[in-house]
Amino acid sequence: MRNSKISIVKFLLIGIAMLMLSSSNILAQAVNITLPSVTRQSGSPDDTLHITTGDLTGKNVYSFQFTLSYTKNVVYITNALKSGLSTASGSLMNVNADTANGKITVAWAASSALSGSGTLVDIVVHYRNVGTTSLSVGSTFIYNSGTPAVTVTNGQVIIPSIAVGFGNMSAHVGDTVLIPITTTALQSTDNVYSFDFTATFNPTVLNMLDAQTTGTISASGLYSKNINNTAGTIKVAWAGGTKLVTSGGTLIYLKAVVLSAGTSTQTLTQFEYNTGTPTAGGLSGTLTASAIVKYSVSGVVSYENSANTPLKNVVVTLTPSSGSPMLDTTDATGAYMFTGLSAGTFTVAVAKTGGWGGVNASDALQAARYFQGLTTLDSLQILAGDVTNSGAVNNSDALDIVRRYVGLISSFAKPDWTFLPSSQSVTITNANVVVNVKALATGDVNESYVPSNTPKASAISVYTKAAMNVKPGATFELPISVAGDMQVGAVSLKLSYPASLVKFDGISVASGIIANEKDGVITLAWADLSGGNNPLALRNNSVLATVKFTANKNLADGSNLSFDLLPGSEFVDAKGAALNNAGLLVPEVNFTSPSTFELKQNYPNPFNPSTTIDFSLPETGNVTLTIFNITGQEVVKLVNGVQNAGSHKVVWNASNLSSGIYFYRLNFDGPNKKYSEIKSMVLLK
Repeated sequence: MRNSKISIVKFLLIGIAMLMLSSSNILAQAVNITLPSVTRQSGSPDDTLHITTGDLTGKNVYSFQFTLSYTKNVVYITNALKSGLSTASGSLMNVNADTANGKITVAWAASSALSGSGTLVDIVVHYRNVGTTSLSVGSTFIYNSGTPAVTVTNGQVIIPSIAVGFGNMSAHVGDTVLIPITTTALQSTDNVYSFDFTATFNPTVLNMLDAQTTGTISASGLYSKNINNTAGTIKVAWAGGTKLVTSGGTLIYLKAVVLSAGTSTQTLTQFEYNTGTPTAGGLSGTLTASAIVKYSVSGVVSYENSANTPLKNVVVTLTPSSGSPMLDTTDATGAYMFTGLSAGTFTVAVAKTGGWGGVNASDALQAARYFQGLTTLDSLQILAGDVTNSGAVNNSDALDIVRRYVGLISSFAKPDWTFLPSSQSVTITNANVVVNVKALATGDVNESYVPSNTPKASAISVYTKAAMNVKPGATFELPISVAGDMQVGAVSLKLSYPASLVKFDGISVASGIIANEKDGVITLAWADLSGGNNPLALRNNSVLATVKFTANKNLADGSNLSFDLLPGSEFVDAKGAALNNAGLLVPEVNFTSPSTFELKQNYPNPFNPSTTIDFSLPETGNVTLTIFNITGQEVVKLVNGVQNAGSHKVVWNASNLSSGIYFYRLNFDGPNKKYSEIKSMVLLK
């Protein structure tokens, strides 16, 4: 199957190459192709090595292919990977790794020409046995169908029978260090009586002092050294009266002082046992030096919302394992920092008071959805959603979220802010420590809050249902209903009104809705505790709540009562997404005292299909407003019940009726007066 893929790609390569041959822009200069050369130990981890190319800019290279051969007893080349230039958009590469025969074939093509120089493709090498193998592509490497030409530098992998080299280590400025040179096993049959080597180092980081054999496998011999701290070289020759036999260990130490912070790579540029037998390969190592400094613990506290809002005024406490706690407060970027710290173990703890918000019935819906298994929450959301502090998120949490939104409770069983981590132990050794913290307002399960910002405006439109006139001092009821049909999973509404004009007497709500009033704000909330399986079906003009008020007796004629919808109010669907076309119908109340009955002519008239009928009542009584057709048959009763004194508006929609003349009659039956009047109107479609 893999050979088939190679054939397809070759076909593509040939086609592209033929197109390239027709281009007059192809440059004739040969491009350098370089294969990697490395020295490794047998059993070293698999490597990803680079095959590199010279500059391909302007050479119209759309494809390449090659077969790389190697000695399979030394290494396996198990795969080739797109890397560097070959990751071009739209590129395709097929690989046939034939480890049984010690070769790998690669074919690559793309729809756009390559540009620049660098890594062309990576090969994955598995180191098997001691030995040396060339990495050769011979004459198989071609760009396109042979143009541009290439000059190939083959590579090799050396796995010596004995590996000698430096390890990696770290130190501080001013330290005197012993840098080990280690060897793998030396057998008695190797007859090692001496060794010599030349090593390089970074003289700006290290000042080489000496070599040391104490505590090494060459402790019984004698050595000489030649150190050049200007050039960064050391030459050592050692000889002993008995041959070295070891299963592996430290051959010798290089003794040095760390001069400055930085990196020094120690490389064996030459090494040999005896006069070259047994063979040994030298490996490099790195010493990383850092200045002796005090350390810091720092981080950023951010709110886990879509913007990762920095959270300011969070109190961060850093407590050492012994000593007094230290305090810092996050700034406007959410950052905190403790400096001048010595190595040791510390505890970082975070806390915040004030600023809680962003929680409403939509969060309760998400808590219920999680409890029902209809959605997933991350660790921080689960911690923030467990407002009852029970150890789990369930409908008790959802209910408490609704209750707090409407003001029936003023706090949760756990603090207002949830942090992850809220407390963490950290250990400073030789580096600064960063502890970043995520936060949520407790109860903000849907992560919608944006701290320190103006609350998001409500997506709900408020419409005036009908103006009603109310006498000063009169008690009246005001319905709050919805505009349009909708299926909702949660309702969160806060309506403010001028408390100086009226006294709140009470509220009645539709089934399941929780309501409260405080300081001139009426709050309504509902969440589907089944998690959205039983959304609330609201129809146009469905009444959510009816509020009872008593008007101030001293109101002047012309005063009016209107409601403002506060930010954060929303209707959401069964999954918690905001319904942006939602609307509320709230009557506007005019405080006036009509002295007479009046039934006004409908407007517009003629109409299609809706018209408005106004009427005024000097006192409260039982009212019917009825529509009749031309034959006197009753069509609909628009009003049938007690109406308060004042002015009223009623909208009639006759979209289901045919054109013609219709009549509307107002009947009033009150404790002191009776009244009846009839008018005609024309429906014209």
